[in-house]
Amino acid sequence: MQDGRPTSPLWFQNAVLERPGREVGSHIPQKLTAIYLIVLGPIAMVFVSIYLFMQASWLTRLPLASQTLGWTNGQRPIVAVLFVFLALLAAIFSIQYFTILAPRDLCASRPHFDFLWKSVDGFAITHCMSGTDEINAHGLYYFCPSIIQSWGHVAWPLITAFFLAKTWRVWRANTKFAA
Repeated sequence: MQDGRPTSPLWFQNAVLERPGREVGSHIPQKLTAIYLIVLGPIAMVFVSIYLFMQASWLTRLPLASQTLGWTNGQRPIVAVLFVFLALLAAIFSIQYFTILAPRDLCASRPHFDFLWKSVDGFAITHCMSGTDEINAHGLYYFCPSIIQSWGHVAWPLITAFFLAKTWRVWRANTKFAA
């Protein structure tokens, strides 16, 4: 017991016991805003497309994979639309990186495609179209050098589209499409 309160050998239980009225999960370390979605969304879509490609490549190593993965012709367009949607969503988020996000002092001048050649290191990323300090209070900062981050937002949609196209080709070559 510590100060009349029971203690636990686990640190997270001690934290809950030391703060009456607070439960586990009541503290959110970062507020997820549109800034996080625009900056980290294309990167997450790259990981999703790589995961799908690895799954498709793994399925081709299974014996009789074409018999176990039989799709109907109605499912094939749905998967194609989903892949195109993911690639377009990554491109839209990356375009918004240049058109909506900027350091606070540069919000008046848009778009910011000059970030591909100009570095704005160490500034907080501001959502210029929000007009609220609530969204901008918990934002991210530009990498140092920020040119790498800007060129990343050119590359993320291309990498996503590449892996989704490869996944589609692997699935199409190794699955049997029933009528």
